[in-house]
Amino acid sequence: MAFNHPRQRSLAHGKIVSPLPQLAHSCADQVRKIRRILEELSMEIATPEEARFMLGLKGKDAVNF
Repeated sequence: MAFNHPRQRSLAHGKIVSPLPQLAHSCADQVRKIRRILEELSMEIATPEEARFMLGLKGKDAVNF
């Protein structure tokens, strides 16, 4: 029995084999990806100021760096 498609081979052996995920090269890559996903789901993205407020964090002006 010949299988012409990789999924046919994996299903015949009782496993589903998926391709390896692309690893992010940086945190910025991860942020861009999650932003794209959220926008595709029609979700609103918080601004940095809104996110700080929601998380109860200080802004750059309130820390001693």
